[in-house]
Amino acid sequence: MVTSNPRKDLLNHSFRLRYKTCDLKSKLTALILYVEECDDLDEEKKQEIMRICNVIAQRNNDLIKTECVLIETLKELLPGADNCENNSMLTTVA
Repeated sequence: MVTSNPRKDLLNHSFRLRYKTCDLKSKLTALILYVEECDDLDEEKKQEIMRICNVIAQRNNDLIKTECVLIETLKELLPGADNCENNSMLTTVA
């Protein structure tokens, strides 16, 4: 949602980005749990899928850390950042 306040819009977009990475983390966890319980896959296939999931998880964790830095930087650079939507919830998610 675009408002008449570009500074607020910028910070709100960064929060929405955090939602997406947290959503990816949730879906990746569900996939890992499914693979662990799946009887249709042999151990070699499970291990390959888990290896790929671990790579994705590490990159997602790196992205979340970078997003935290981005949000903190934007808060410092943009006065009134504390009034942006979802601010308090997303700064604690990581």
